[in-house]
Amino acid sequence: MTLPAAGQLVAANTGWKTVRPEGGVFTCEMPGEPKRTSQKVPTPAGMIDVVAYKLEEPTGTYVVSATPIPRNAPALSTQQRLDGARDGAVKSVNGTLISEKQIKLDNNPGRELLVKGPQGVFLHQRMFLINNQLVQAVAVSQSKAESADITHFFTSIKLSRN
Repeated sequence: MTLPAAGQLVAANTGWKTVRPEGGVFTCEMPGEPKRTSQKVPTPAGMIDVVAYKLEEPTGTYVVSATPIPRNAPALSTQQRLDGARDGAVKSVNGTLISEKQIKLDNNPGRELLVKGPQGVFLHQRMFLINNQLVQAVAVSQSKAESADITHFFTSIKLSRN
């Protein structure tokens, strides 16, 4: 059995970059260097500033964000907040929800979504409520199937241990 040279092992992972969004509740990896974006989003509690990190690749787009839930937000259960985030995510892309399942990240509740968007693209999304923040990770692809890169992106999400 021949083992690959050490340089080949390193080269396989050199494109992945660790992302540490503001707020420090988690880290993840993206297959390149993302760009920081910011936009105002209307919510029942008023306008909030959503900071996201976005990477556009030939094979798809990756986006991650951590948005604090405003103190004056309506009192909702965790499931109601995740329902609202799901509904907002689907509506924002004029998409159709194909599948949804409940998931957890270190006992933090979340959802995994598959949304069919316009022009035949698919949005693979995971969202979690962590320390009163909505953490969202989205991978946009031409395929309904989750690629190895999308799986790597999602499984790289880790809670920060500050």
